[in-house]
Amino acid sequence: MTDNQLHYRRLLADRTVTHWCKWATLASFVPVSTLDVLAIAGTQAKMIHSLCKIYNVPFEKEAVSSILSSFAGGGIAALLGGSVAGSFVGKIPLVGKPLLVASYPLFAYAATYAIGAVFIAHFEKRGTVEDLSTEAFRDFYNQRLLHAKSIFKRTKIKTS
Repeated sequence: MTDNQLHYRRLLADRTVTHWCKWATLASFVPVSTLDVLAIAGTQAKMIHSLCKIYNVPFEKEAVSSILSSFAGGGIAALLGGSVAGSFVGKIPLVGKPLLVASYPLFAYAATYAIGAVFIAHFEKRGTVEDLSTEAFRDFYNQRLLHAKSIFKRTKIKTS
């Protein structure tokens, strides 16, 4: 591939991630518990499918499900900064649960962004879905989560 083709492919991949981040944020507003999580995971899987097409990598549904599950667990702690305050938010009477629900769009956006960044980085190194190691990308994923949090907040302010 030429430099222009590589640049175009990367630009297309970045725009694909941005597109699916918006859909994941929208999916976080599904009012039925568990259904919102499934909608976000489905959005993330579709994003990965799109990235596979861009990078000409076979899409492996079972491997993608496993990867998404692995990243989901650590994402909440990283996004809250691992703080004790963050872990107690949900326990505040009357306002705790609504505060967590209100932060759910942020988490949906950030997690989708971070997962997209992981797959782009892995595919740029000629990796496949099958050989992606979530442990190798754990720190990178957590950094991208925090970066996405700042993007989300700037975007939210601009649209208000």
